[in-house]
Parts: sequence; C-alpha cells; structure tokens
Amino acid sequence: MPFDTETRSKLAKLVKDARETLAFEFTAQLQEKYGIHPDGTIMGLATLSHLDDGERAVAELLRERIEHLASSMVGEKNPEAAAIDRLTREQAFTVLNRFAALRMCEERGLVQECVRQGMNSRGFQVYLKIAGSCLGEHYDRYRTYLNCICDEIAVDLGILFDRFSPFGLLFPREPALISLLEIINRKELKHVWVEDETIGWVYQYFNPPEERKAMRDASQAPRNSRELAVRNQFFTPRYVVEFLTDNTLGRIWYEMRKGETILKEQCRYLVRRPNEIFLASEEKSPNSECNNADLTQEELLKKPVYIGHRSKKDPRDIRILDPACGSGHFLLYAFDLLERIYEEAWSDPESPKSDVTDRTLSEDFEKLDDLRRETPKLIVEHNLHGIDIDPRAVQIAALALWLRAQKRWKNLGLKAEGRPNIVKSNIVTAEPMPGEEDMRREFTAGLHPRVLGQIVDEVFEKMKLAGEAGSLLRIEEEIKDAVGAAREQWSERPKPEQQYLPGMVNQQPKQQELRFDVKGITDEGFWWQAEDHILEALKDYAEQAENGRAVRRRLFVEDIARGFAFIDLCRKRYDVVLMNPPFGLAPTSAFEYARGAFPNSYTELLATFVERGSIFSSSKIGAITSRAFMVATRLDGWRKETVIGQACLLADLGENVMDGAFVEAAAYVLDKTGLQSLIALDFRKRHLSENDLFEACHFLNTANTYLTDSSLFLSFPRNRIAYSVGSRISSLLKSKDRFEPSAGTARQGLATWDDFRLVRAFWEVHASNIGITKLWEYLAKGGPFSRYLSNVHLLMNWNKDGKESRAINIAKNGTDAQARQAFDYWHRPGLTYSIRSQRGFSARVLPKGCLFTGQGPLIVSESEISNAYLLGWINSSLIRTIIEMQSNDGKFMSGLIKSIPWREPIKKHIRELEYETRRSCINLLKLESTADITSPYFCSIVIRDSISEICRTASAQAQSLGAEITQLDALWDDYVSDLYNIGKDTVKTLRDQNAFESHDISSDPDDCEEAPIDAGLICRNLLEYLIGITFSRWDVRIAFDPSLAPKLPDPFDPLPACPPGMLVGMDGLPAEPNSIVSEEWLRARPDANTLPPDGSVKTLTIPDSKYPLRISWDGVLVDDPGSNVDQPHRENIVRRLQEVFDLVWKDKAHKIEQEACDILGVSDLCYYFSKPAGFFQDHLKRYSKSRRKAPIYWPLSTESGSYTLWIYYHRLTDQTLYTCIQDYVEPKIKDVTLDLEGIQKELQSGITAKKREQYEQLTVLRQELIDFRDELLRIAKLPYKPNLNDGVMITACPLWKLFRHNQWRKDLKTCWEELEAGTYDWAHLAYTIWPDRVREKCKKDRSLAIAHGLEEICEVKETTKTKTRKKKKGEAEA
Repeated sequence: MPFDTETRSKLAKLVKDARETLAFEFTAQLQEKYGIHPDGTIMGLATLSHLDDGERAVAELLRERIEHLASSMVGEKNPEAAAIDRLTREQAFTVLNRFAALRMCEERGLVQECVRQGMNSRGFQVYLKIAGSCLGEHYDRYRTYLNCICDEIAVDLGILFDRFSPFGLLFPREPALISLLEIINRKELKHVWVEDETIGWVYQYFNPPEERKAMRDASQAPRNSRELAVRNQFFTPRYVVEFLTDNTLGRIWYEMRKGETILKEQCRYLVRRPNEIFLASEEKSPNSECNNADLTQEELLKKPVYIGHRSKKDPRDIRILDPACGSGHFLLYAFDLLERIYEEAWSDPESPKSDVTDRTLSEDFEKLDDLRRETPKLIVEHNLHGIDIDPRAVQIAALALWLRAQKRWKNLGLKAEGRPNIVKSNIVTAEPMPGEEDMRREFTAGLHPRVLGQIVDEVFEKMKLAGEAGSLLRIEEEIKDAVGAAREQWSERPKPEQQYLPGMVNQQPKQQELRFDVKGITDEGFWWQAEDHILEALKDYAEQAENGRAVRRRLFVEDIARGFAFIDLCRKRYDVVLMNPPFGLAPTSAFEYARGAFPNSYTELLATFVERGSIFSSSKIGAITSRAFMVATRLDGWRKETVIGQACLLADLGENVMDGAFVEAAAYVLDKTGLQSLIALDFRKRHLSENDLFEACHFLNTANTYLTDSSLFLSFPRNRIAYSVGSRISSLLKSKDRFEPSAGTARQGLATWDDFRLVRAFWEVHASNIGITKLWEYLAKGGPFSRYLSNVHLLMNWNKDGKESRAINIAKNGTDAQARQAFDYWHRPGLTYSIRSQRGFSARVLPKGCLFTGQGPLIVSESEISNAYLLGWINSSLIRTIIEMQSNDGKFMSGLIKSIPWREPIKKHIRELEYETRRSCINLLKLESTADITSPYFCSIVIRDSISEICRTASAQAQSLGAEITQLDALWDDYVSDLYNIGKDTVKTLRDQNAFESHDISSDPDDCEEAPIDAGLICRNLLEYLIGITFSRWDVRIAFDPSLAPKLPDPFDPLPACPPGMLVGMDGLPAEPNSIVSEEWLRARPDANTLPPDGSVKTLTIPDSKYPLRISWDGVLVDDPGSNVDQPHRENIVRRLQEVFDLVWKDKAHKIEQEACDILGVSDLCYYFSKPAGFFQDHLKRYSKSRRKAPIYWPLSTESGSYTLWIYYHRLTDQTLYTCIQDYVEPKIKDVTLDLEGIQKELQSGITAKKREQYEQLTVLRQELIDFRDELLRIAKLPYKPNLNDGVMITACPLWKLFRHNQWRKDLKTCWEELEAGTYDWAHLAYTIWPDRVREKCKKDRSLAIAHGLEEICEVKETTKTKTRKKKKGEAEA
C-alpha cells in the first residue's frame, strides 16, 4: 500500500523537517530583512533603507497581514508575537505546499521537471539555455523559473499558485532552498508523489502534535476556527473512506439499478444482504408477521429484505458533500466511483434526462470517448462539493481533485493542450462576506425596497459566524426566517381602509420601532420572489467586493465569489453527505449559536455535524467518528431524533483507526428513508485490517455481525445503541424500573483541578492532619481494578471546607460548582469505582468519611437496601455486563449506573448474601493488612521461621481468599440470574462478546494485573517492613505478637488516619520520644479508629529504654561501614537492620539474612542498599501510586555513592540537614582526614602500591564528603524548612543533586526548576525560599493567598459565595 505505517512515518518526518527548515528561514528573513522580530517588535518602514521598491512593498503587505492577524487574537498576552508566529507558519505552509504540488505535477506530466532534480532539473536546464545569464546568479534564475511555472499553473488554480497572495510573500534564500529540495526529494519517498492523497498527508502533518497538545491543554474547547481545524486534523484511512462511500454513493447507484451494476465489483466494501428483493415503483413491501426474537443472527441475515424503489438519476444531478472536507479524501474516492457511474449511465437506454441540460448523457455525448474526455470536468463542476473553515484545506482539496482530473486525462492519452479546462469547483471556505463595513452599508442602502437591504444586512451579520461555525451555520434557514419575519410584519400592518373612531388609540407600533421597513410593498407576490432577490443581491455584492480587491481568492476562474459561494452550497440538497467531522466542543465564538441551532447535539461537534448532514442530505449520510455517539448520555435526544430509525450500517472499528486520534472509532451510514434494520460489524476485539473489513462486508460473518431492529434502542436507557444484546437483554433494558430511583443513586463528584497541588498519598502527610474538617480528607479517585476491596489511599486538601480548591475553581470558571459537585453525598459510606478501566467495571467499598471525584464516583443506597447488598449485586456478571456493554471506550458514567434495570430483592436470600459479602470484604482487609505496606489498613507482615515459609503462607492465604471470592461471585451470579430470569449461558456469551482487553484506557496507571506472589516479592516486602521498624515507623512488638494489633474497622467504617501497625503515642498518632504506648494500651484499644476508654489503662506509655529496639529519633541512618569494616557506624543502616533480625528471629537471624541475600542475588545486604537499582528502586516503585511518586526513605549520597545518609521523610525538620552535617558528615570527614594523615606518614617510610591506591581513594572520598557537606549546607541555608503538606516531591526536590537513582533524580530536578520558576508558588517551601515573590503573587491570586494564610493582602475578592455544607444527621466527626 502507498501509505502504510512506515511510509506515513517517513512522510511525517519529511513534513516536519521541511516545516522547521522554512520556519527557521522565514523567522530569520523577517528579522534580518524586514525588521519583524519574533517577540512582536516591528521596526518602522523608514528604518529599512536597504530594501528596493519590490521588497518595500512586501514589507508593507507583511505588516498589514500581521495587523489583521493580531486584531483577531483576543486573549493573547502578546498578540503581535502570536501574529508573527502565525504569519511564519502561513508562509512556510504555502511554500511547502507549492513545492509538493509542483512535485506531483511533474509525476503527471503537467509541467516539465522543475523540482525533482533541484537546480539540475531538465526544465530548468532548458530555461537556462533560453534565458542565459541575463537574470542574475544561478539561484536568482532558478527562482524566476519557478515563478514562471507557478504563474502558468495559476491560470487554472488561481490563488493556490498566486505569487501575490498574502499567504506567499516570502521565498527561501539559497541555503534554505537547497535544504528544502533535498528534503522533498528523499529517495525513500519517491513513490508517494504519484498518489493524489499525498498533498492531504502534507496538510495532516504540517501542524505538529505538540501544538495540538498545547491547544488542548490551554482550553477544553477550541478558542477559534484555526484551533478547531488544527485540533481535528485526523486523516481518514483509505479503507474507511471506501467503506462509507461504497455504502452511500455506491449503494444509491446500486439501488437505482436494482443491483445490476459494475459497482458490485468495484465497491469492495459494499454490504449486501444474501436475499435482497427490489420493489418496483409504488410497490410496498409485504408485512412480516414472523417473530424474529427466536431466530439466530445467521437466520436473520438470510431472511428476505425488501429494498424500496429508488428512481434513476442522470449522474450530473447526483450531488455529494463533505461538510468538513479537510484535504478532500472522501471526494477523491467518490471521483473514482463517479467515473464508472457516468459510463454506465451513458450505456443505459432508460437513463433519465439531466436537470442541467434537459438531455440524457447519450444525447449530449454521441460517443463514449467524448464522455470520457469530459467526465473529470463534469465531476468537479457538478458532483463534488466540500466546505471547510481552513482555507488551506480548501486549496488542497481543490488541488487534489484537479490533479485527479489531470491524472485521468493523462491515462486517456490527452495532452495538456487537448484537455478540457475546469472553470469552476464547489469546494469553498466557510467565511464571512468580503468587504469592509462601510462598503456593505453603502451597498445595502442602495437596495429597494428598503426591506431587501435590511434583510441583506442581517445576512451579513449572521455570516460573520461562518468562519467559526463553518457548515454548521444554517445560513439558508437564516435567510428564510428573515424573509418570513418581514412578510409576517407586512401582513400585520394596518390596511389603508382601516379607520379609527374618535378617541381610539392606534396600537400599531411606529415604523422605526419595528424590525423591518416594509413601506412601498403593495403586492403579496413580492414575497414569493423575495428570497431570490436577496440571493441575487448577495451574489452581486460578493462579485463587486471581490472585483475591487487586488487579490482574487478563487481556485478556478468561474468560481462563485467567496462568501456567497458558501451560501450557495448551503442552499443545495445532496444525495450523499460524507464526513470525518471534528469532535469536542464548538469554538467558543460559535458555541452559543450551536446551542440554539442544534439543541440536541451542541455539546458534541461530531453529533452536530451529523445532524447538519441530515439536513443537507436527501438520502444518505456516512460518517466516521468516535463511537461515543452510541452511548453518551448528553446525546440521547440526538440519537432519538437523528440516528435511531435511520442508522442502517455500522462498523464498530475500535482503536488506532484515525491517524492521531486516540479514540475508539465507528463508521456508520444513515438512510433518510427511515429503515428500521441495522447491520452492525464489531471489530473492537481485534486489530482491524482492510481484509477484516472486506471479508465482513462480503460474507457478513455472524461471529462479528449483528442484525437488529434499531427501534429497540428507543426503549433502552438514554436511547443507547447497544446492538449486540439478545432479545432477553433487550427486554430487560426496556424495563421501567431503574436503580435510580428504586434503590439508590450514583454521583460523580468534585473536580480536583490540580492534583499535584491538592492531592497527596496518605503517607505523605502527618496523620494528625487527616480526617473530616481537618486539612486533608480521604479521597476516592478511581484507582486500579478492584472488586469488593476498598483501595482509597489518596487525600485531598479540603481545609476550611475546601477554600483553596474552590478559589482555584472560581478563578478558572467564575464559580466553585465543580469543586463542590454532589457535596450533599460526601462522607457517606457506599461504593465507588474507576470511571475508566482497562479491565472492566469493578465496584468496591467506599468507607465512611471520604470525598469522591468524577474519576471515582459514588454509588449509594437511598432505600432499605444495604450497601453490602448493592456491592454484591453490582459486581455480579450480569450487572457488570449491562454496564460494560453500554460504556463508551471503557468509560462508566454515573448515568449508566442510575439506569441499570432494577429488580426487588428476594427477601429470603438477602441476609445470606449480605453476610457472605461483608465476610469476604473483611477477609480481604485482613489479607491486605499483612500484605500491602502502603495500605491504610497495614498491621504487619506475618512472621515465620524462614522467608520461603512466609511466602508459602502468603500464597496459601491468597489462594484461599481467591477461592472464597470465586464462591461469592458464583453465589451472586446464580442469584442475579434467577432474579432477572436471564440464563448464565446467555450472560457468558454476552460477556465474551463485550470482553474488555488490555488497552491502556485506565484512569490509573496502576490498573494492571497484580504481580504474582513469589519469594522475590515477599523478600523485598519484608525488608521494606523491617526498615520501617528500624526507622520507628512500624511497631516491632506487633511483628512478633500479632495479638497486639488493633481490630480492623468494618469495611464501611472510616479509614484510619494511622495504619494499625504504626508505632504510636497515646493520642493514636505517630510516636514521639518518650511517648511510646505500652502493650497494655495496645491491648485495650477497641479498633484502629478508637482509643482505649478513659481510665481503662494504668500504664499508658513506656520510656524509650523499655522499647525492644533502639530508636533513631533524628530519622537518619547511614550507609558507612566505618574505618574498620568489622565495626560499622553505630547508625549504619544494615547494622540497624541486623538488630531487627536479631530481635525477631534471634538465633536464626543470620540464616534469614543469608536467605534474603540468596533470593535477591546479592552477596550481602550492604550491596542491596548501596545500589540505586537495589532497595531504593524497589521502595520507589512500591510508594508510587496514582501518578504520585512518594518514597519516604531517601538515600542522599556523595557523587560516587561511597557515602550515603538515609533520611526518614516523617522525621524531617528544618534542623535535619544541620544534624546530618554535624553528627554524620563532619565526623566522617575528620575520620577520613586522620586516616589520610596516618597513611601519609606510612608513605614517607616507603611507598607501596596498595598504600598509594588507598591514599588516592581516601583523597577522593574526602573531597566528595566536603562537596556533600557543602551542598547540604547550601540547601539548609536556602532556607530549607520542610513542610510535609507540600508532599514528597516538592520537599525532596532541593536535594535532587544528592540522589543517584537516575529517573528519580531527573524528576526532582524538573520539579526544582519549576519551583524556582514559580510554577509551584502554592508550596510552603516556595514561600520559605522566595517570600517576596510569593507575597506579590498572593495579591493577585486568591488561591495562593489562602494557601499561605495571606488573604488579608489579596486584592482579589471572592466572586462566588457558597454556603458551608451542614453535616448530615449521624455523619462522622473527625
């Protein structure tokens, strides 16, 4: 294939290199030659004395263009700089486009070789022989030669090759020109220039992906028409183009000829039922009384299908429109089919007369060769129509069609001089009427009667939207509505014979208060012709306006003047409308218009365009879009009015179909005749190939083909198009009883806006700040696939009722509504789930006291039904399948949950189901409390006599619990199957059809299969746990006496602020020196959320000396074996770890340590802790969740890693770095210095190689230690005052140079650079280091002022006030 993945990749690289070459060249030209600088500075023309007259004229035109562009760049901080950047891209695109077009013309013999060999091209060599040296240097002569070529082609293609166009004022200088020619003539892409689609790919790849991403990051909706065009440049694959065109244009012709057409062979993707019966004119299809519910798909497809009569048309009267044509891909393939259609119609004695000539084709063309000669011209001038908001796209589409026509004539053997001239096309830019305001006013003032001018003025005003709304602007309706309103006003005027008696008041408004001046119209017949008069006036005006311009923007010589050309296309109706429309929201400037004109679809452009296509079309519409249209809740009305009942063919294509668009795609055909049957082809479970689509269309393989009555969708929730459901499921989805309001509800929660700022992992902040009404509250935000078991581990800053978050929301949107979404449901216990997941829908417990987001919605009972019952019910196979099959791209909106069919529970089973569900949830918590060290429920790892035994125990527990969950699933599946009267085999078949696969669509990066339990995993977890004991994070007493662990809370109870296994003080928070609770206190504690009752404990705390293990309260350990390896530093991390080994395993400690080393594949634990790819890498991975990297044990090292300090994040203070220097680094420097002095003395008595090497090593170490100390001191003096509320990454980033793990170091460096630049001025650390800068920002940014407690200096007042949420009865306190 000419455009396979490799070719497209190479062509994209070519376009990128050419764009960068030209952009660099033109930026330099503008700056050096024309005094126009990238920063927006523009020198006065008087300063450009070096320019000749021609160059000065170009300089003036460039300034005019910049002024015009800058005036339209509302909201830009520097509109002149933005306009210069836009101008540079325009000029680069025009030059690249022209060279690409010339290259394509060469391959078609339309011009002599001029680009293919650069300045050695044959055409240029001939030119040189004629012109000689009279035109300057070699480069100047080549440029003049190319100008001549462009001027010659411009006779046919107008502005596309017009050298005086404002889009093509610059030309590359010699070095850049040579580079450009080398790029275009790359040998590996020589073959692409013969393909008509190449110019479209050039257009596709010109705007870099980075620009599209920046636009999307800046605004959810496109801010203008250019953004809309750039953000939606998704090239449609050839096979999809053929599929849609074959089944619209091809199908129409097939039905006109009742199946007897050559297109059956040419249209590779034409879908035909096995038993089609064509009806004659006036013949009706017989009624079928057969019940199809019990038929298989194969039997349904073989049933007779009656095709309504479709009258024949002369091909010249068949119109095709692409309302968002881009580079014209659909139109190019339609061109190919139309050629066959013309020939077939010429040979048909029954072919009707054309509306154009009132003669048949055979009458107008006596010989077939005569028709073949004219066919390309007829197709371009009569059949193919396109609209786009991007003038570049329109030029390219017209060029592509012109090239296709030239290619056809070349194949016919027609030389250039013998080819018909294409004098007009129907490819137009959606743009306002031309001319200045005063010119328009002068024109309309001259129209009589006055009402005509007023209506034309209104049309001018509406047409201002054309450039933003494109083909969505229903200008033909606007004209009709204006004429209708004027006529209605005229008909309600007082008649001359009406008289008013004395004292009566004339109630008729004064003429000047009315919308129109209708004086002078006496004959009602005027109104019958009014619309024609208005259209004629608009056409006259457009011609006058354009004739007065120096540059005529027409592609072909007889094209209708711009502005009116758009109106002319909007007035026509089309047999076929084909499109790959944009998606997302309409541009801001056109959004309100779309809301009024398309109330059912304005929230999604793809639907708006399809609805507009339905208005344009009299027969068939074909579109490729995101498959979201089938299920999106907001499009339910549009589906009902536009799609259901008209959709006749659907190919559910899956991912990676539209180049550059990361959505699941669907291609579908609507038929305005109102057919009820829909044929759906499902390709979502495989990587689609052209051959897959071909075979499915030809053979209708029942493995992925569904035939359904589309009227059924009207009874489905939200009119969703669920084509794969069987009859029983269809009946179920039509039932009236729904989850809401019958049993409960689902709610999508607040928007977090800035996760890095407002969201933390729970282990990042101090436990005293966690809880309702405190600084941080637990937050459900999706997370990895998890059924039953809660996986809430995030917190959100909700201090003072979310004041900071709400201020951010208000600054962005003018209201805090999205920051308080569903606030009436916050803190309630229920269920939650990930709104997107690669592994399907999974509901789990949402404990009491949590906030929830749009990514982790709430499901909650609002009836007597318990949440435990809902948890089992919604996780059953049937209910999960109903949810998944209605999802879009694996996205489970809350509306899906609300609309689940509901059946009242069978009372005799409720208690058992609830008990088993709750029991399994508790057992899952118990397993997590011993297996996941990052869980809020973690207690301790189960200690056994060996690591292998620990591994066996963990595996046995996991297997046992897995079997228990399998039994629970079976219990619920049996129950729900009986409850809904749907057999389990039916559910299994449906699940197989809608199975989720491992596509990366998850809302959480951790959403993948869990790692298998093996000795390596257990060993690493164990060492992580033991290091936590060493750092006094975990209570070692619980390790060897699990009975000291508090009882775990009920799954629906609030999450503990401190994991149950933590070493705590008597307030239940992390212990401080001499505040460790006694074992008596631990045993008296009722559960992890509750302190012992007052007076129930005699001995509350113990002195540190009574704790089984020495505690390093400064939170610092060291990787330093000491001068004598046999006597390592007292706080050496491995030595301290060995103390824990000795305490837990006693005489088996050395054996366990050796087993650990064997499993890890290291000689000793020192090696494991000293290497960045050892312990720290495992630790970093373990403490990275939900896109947050938050390790709590930090290895700060010298450059070579010869000396490392391990810092415990939760012991950080503003004195920690000074402690590191004074208590660790300085003594180490002193020891090394003494060692050096001793060796130096030894060297004086005689040099040995070993001593010399030792001396050199110690010298290097000493210098590294000094550098290490100096860096710690530099950071400490910033000043470094860590605040754990900033989170791990902000707190660690000043230390980035001292980490040796490459990726973590890189991440911290980036974070530090952004902190320095002011990106994170909300952080306490930023205020500590740069107080003046932050205070200045706080004056203008209310959210920053709130973050730093500086609201009193903020000059921005709160613009939206909301009531503080009242607690609900029974709601948990902090």
